[in-house]
Amino acid sequence: MHISPSLRPTVVVVEDDVGLLASIEYALEAEGFLVIGCRGGEDLLDLNLPTRPLYLVVDYHLGGMNGAQLIDTLAMRDGPRPTIMITTAPSKALMTWAKSADVQVVAKPLLHNLLVSTLQGFG
Repeated sequence: MHISPSLRPTVVVVEDDVGLLASIEYALEAEGFLVIGCRGGEDLLDLNLPTRPLYLVVDYHLGGMNGAQLIDTLAMRDGPRPTIMITTAPSKALMTWAKSADVQVVAKPLLHNLLVSTLQGFG
């Protein structure tokens, strides 16, 4: 599958909870982002992603590979991208990894304005 670049910033959201994925997609689209939703890491790795600007929002707890493994795999393949990891109660080890990977962590439950302001901070 090929995704054409857009003038609007593109956000790829990887979340295996269908309801939460739909909610995040809706909120980000309302803020003017072009959103691509994926239900797992494998779905994201199968995409031919557009070049910049492209941001990632990745849930840590995914079926199959976890969000950190997905981000590391994608960074090795395509280089680093501005990324937000969403998770509930992030561990110290996850926070240490996130700092070394230059990944922002936003804790669930998600507050719409926090997620959007973090994305806007990348630009």
